[in-house]
Amino acid sequence: MLGHKDSEVSKRIDIFATALFHKMTVESLNDLDLSYTPPLSSPWDPVQMGAQAWQAEATRMKQSQNEVRMWGVRKLRNVNVRVAANQKSRST
Repeated sequence: MLGHKDSEVSKRIDIFATALFHKMTVESLNDLDLSYTPPLSSPWDPVQMGAQAWQAEATRMKQSQNEVRMWGVRKLRNVNVRVAANQKSRST
């Protein structure tokens, strides 16, 4: 990892090392209670903000996959209805 000398790169490395050692999930990074200096920084560490962005994108992708899946189910139902209608018209 590279960064400006004041960017607390060593703190980020410690966070990742801890997460790897404890086999943490991306979601569990948000539960870490990390230190910060209120006038100088956000209560959310950049690692946690990255984890939140990752989680939001994963949720969006999952919703998108569900929408595609439901589209496929609707399409399949329409095909089944047409096939059943064709079979019924042929038998009469």
